[in-house]
Amino acid sequence: MKRALLLVITALTTASAAFPLTARTGEDIDAQRRAAQERNEQKLADVKRELEAQQQRLWETRSIAVIADEKEVTAQEPANAEELVQGLAERFPGAKLFWAEQAVPGEPVPRFQNWSLKKEDFAVLPPAETDIYLVARPALRYFVLPYSITNSTDREIVVYPRLWALNDKGRVSQEVGGFLVKSQVTASILENVSTTQEFAAKTAMSKPGVEKVGLLAPGETRWGVAVFPRLDPEMDEMTIIVEGISNAYNFMKMQRPVLCLDYTRYGDEFHPQFDAFKFVTKEWRRQWMWWEETRMGRPERIEITGPAGEATHALWVFDLFQKNSSGEDRSLAVSEVAVVLGLKGPLGATRPIKVVDDIEVTVRLVDDGNSTVYKAAAFRAASRAARPTRFPDGTLEKDREITVPVVFEEEDVDWEDVYRQVAEAITPSSSALYQAVFAGAARREDVLKLREARETPLPDTLKTQIRKEVLEQIPGALQEAFENRRFTLELKGRSDIAIGNYRVTRDFTRRTVIDSSLIKKWGR
Repeated sequence: MKRALLLVITALTTASAAFPLTARTGEDIDAQRRAAQERNEQKLADVKRELEAQQQRLWETRSIAVIADEKEVTAQEPANAEELVQGLAERFPGAKLFWAEQAVPGEPVPRFQNWSLKKEDFAVLPPAETDIYLVARPALRYFVLPYSITNSTDREIVVYPRLWALNDKGRVSQEVGGFLVKSQVTASILENVSTTQEFAAKTAMSKPGVEKVGLLAPGETRWGVAVFPRLDPEMDEMTIIVEGISNAYNFMKMQRPVLCLDYTRYGDEFHPQFDAFKFVTKEWRRQWMWWEETRMGRPERIEITGPAGEATHALWVFDLFQKNSSGEDRSLAVSEVAVVLGLKGPLGATRPIKVVDDIEVTVRLVDDGNSTVYKAAAFRAASRAARPTRFPDGTLEKDREITVPVVFEEEDVDWEDVYRQVAEAITPSSSALYQAVFAGAARREDVLKLREARETPLPDTLKTQIRKEVLEQIPGALQEAFENRRFTLELKGRSDIAIGNYRVTRDFTRRTVIDSSLIKKWGR
């Protein structure tokens, strides 16, 4: 027992000698605590610097390569919001203007205000049909409608009256229209002028003349006149559509208010033109702007060789997307879709008097919805199904969008329209001719020759030269429009009171392709 106790005491003594105990004071404990705190703060500072460095690397602007419209484009990441807007302004000019307006402190942004005149503010005099007799030519008949517009609102407004005459066969546009003084309105009906162009020239030289846009003060009344070409003599019902006297558009439903004046004419079955039109009613109606709801797909140029190996035919194929956002089912019939090009050149024109240099014409490449062998082949080449009826002619349900395939050849030109424009360009009005005489630029015998040429159709040799020059310019003009991704279209159709030819400009875009692996380069 004593021996075991001695061994335990010896072991404790040995351990105590190997690990001597030291007393820890309060100062030592505080020093160790401060050292540990400094080490933790240093670690936190290192982590913070690393996070800031990573964040800085993430916010560094980078560039990636994307494929847009079959071309590789370098896209630079914007550094801030202002740089983003400035970058957008390069492609969309309105973005830069918007940024400049917002950058001005305290500058109020004007708010769009709707206004509409009352139907009583648009008054009309009894319409008149007048005949203008010409030497060795049939008489020209015009339909003249004098009107007045009163501003019944409490602020100044700008009105742009545009009038159309509708019947069961279509729409007739005014040739001359604008504001005049009342005395000129009544005198213009009785005075003989050879053409409506001369009517416009005569009134433009008077005071105040023809003004298409009018500024009306509160309570002010101004008089105007609309001159239409000869209307269908057999029609017994007519509606005059008045636009431009209200800006209360509904852009969600693509509708606008138009004032409708209904007339009727009952009389001799064989000579209805001898009876005057009688006013029936005047009311506001909502017009669906169907042409504003069209979108254009990407066009494709296709060359088709004839079945016997003859000359190659160049055709263009694209889709139109027509939507109905009016909130109700609508009738819609489209008869033509045309691509409109602006061309300029001599166009084979010879002039006794040099009044103009190059001639500017608007060329319409028309697709009338009919099919040909080459159109069917172009649809097959473009992997599209050729349908017997491509254009809508029926009811378009609300909130529905349909696809309208369009195809035309580069030679599908409305030649009669081109010839008419050239004839008008090389045979100016009498006022321009006499001004050239008075200025010493022409002789009177030249004027007589040119006036005689006005009544003579274009010779076939001149038409052949015009066709040649126009066809030479069409491929380049189409390619330019394709590269700019913008086409001007003319849609001919009918939906209730929205009848006629409507010209719109449409951009087409191709979906941009971005490699998913490139997105990681931005670290987002």
